[in-house]
Amino acid sequence: MLRKAVAELAGVEVLPASRPCEFTVRLAGRGAGRIRALWAGEGWPADVNYLLDQVDEAWPSGWVVTARRLSPGALDLLEQRRANWADDAGNVRLTVPPGILIDRRAHSAPRQERRGGWTESAAAVTECILHRVIESGHPDVGLRVVDLAEMAGRSRGAVTHALSLLDRLDVTERSGPARGPAVRRTLVDAPRLLDEWSEWAARVPRPSVYAHALVDDPITWVRDTLPPRMSGGSPIVSGWVAGEMLTPHLTAAPPQVQLYLPADGFEQRAARFMDGAALRPATEGGWLELWPAPDHVFRCARAADMYGVRVADLPRVYADLLRLGGRAVELATHLRSVAMRPLVGAEPGT
Repeated sequence: MLRKAVAELAGVEVLPASRPCEFTVRLAGRGAGRIRALWAGEGWPADVNYLLDQVDEAWPSGWVVTARRLSPGALDLLEQRRANWADDAGNVRLTVPPGILIDRRAHSAPRQERRGGWTESAAAVTECILHRVIESGHPDVGLRVVDLAEMAGRSRGAVTHALSLLDRLDVTERSGPARGPAVRRTLVDAPRLLDEWSEWAARVPRPSVYAHALVDDPITWVRDTLPPRMSGGSPIVSGWVAGEMLTPHLTAAPPQVQLYLPADGFEQRAARFMDGAALRPATEGGWLELWPAPDHVFRCARAADMYGVRVADLPRVYADLLRLGGRAVELATHLRSVAMRPLVGAEPGT
C-alpha cells in the first residue's frame, strides 16, 4: 500500500534502497528522499505505542508506521506525534521532503478474521523460515525448496505452494525463470511474515489435554520434572513458562504450563506423561495444558538448557502467547522486542 500510494503521485519515481523495508523516492526537479517502513502488525494502539516509544524526539519525516488496519485509537496516537502512516485499508498520511504530501482516510470497515490461504504445510514451511531468520540473526536466509522440504517434513510441491503464498503476501520476492530449480526467492519483509504466520498459528483450532497438580513454582516443576522424560524428543515447553524462561518479565509465577508432545499417538503419550509425572486429568482450565505438535516443531526447538529442558523456538512461543491472550500478549510483546530482533523490523536510530 505504501509503495503504491507514492508511486501513484505524478512526477514521482520509486527506487529500491540498500535495506529491507526502505525505498527511495525521487521527485522530478526537487531531489530525492528516503522512506523507511516500520511494521505495526494489526495496528492496535499497543502495536503503535511500541514504535512511538522508540523515538524520543520529533518523528523523522521519512519514517512511516505501516499495519494491516490502523484502529481509530492508533491513528489518534500517530496524529499526536505528527507521524506518517499507511495501512492495507487505504489510510495514508505521508509528508516527506522535498515535496511529497499524501493525506487520505479510508472508510471504516469492521475487522475481519483472515486466514490468508494458510494450510498446515504452508505454516510449517513458514515456521522453518522464521526459525532460520532467528538462528542466523538476519533475514537474508536461503529459501531453497529442497532444504525447506527436508526441514519442514513436507513434499517439494507443498513447499513450492507455500512459497507462492508468501509471494502473494508480499513478504518474499522471486526472480529468475517462471519455474524450475533456477527460480530464486528473497525474504523482503520478515516482521510481516511473523505477523501473518503468528495470526494464523494463534487462531487455528488445536486439541488440548489438561492436567492438574499442586505446584508452587511452575518453572521449578518444569526443570525438575521434564529432563528425566526428555527421551524421544518430547516434551518441549512453550507458552507462559517458555516466555518467562527466555525473557523474565512477570512479577508473579506463570499461571500455567504449556507443553508439546509429538502429534503421533498424542492422547496415549499424554496419558503416559501424566501417569509418570503424578498428574491427574482436569477439565478445561487445568494448571497444565498439553498440545500436539508435528515433527518440525521438535526439529526447530531450542537445544536443552543447563537444566536439560528444551523450549520451543521463539516464533512458536510468541504465537502461543498470543493464543493465550490477556497478560500473555504483554509477555509476547516483550519477548519479540528483546529476543527476536531480526523479526522486530526497522529499528529507530539505525
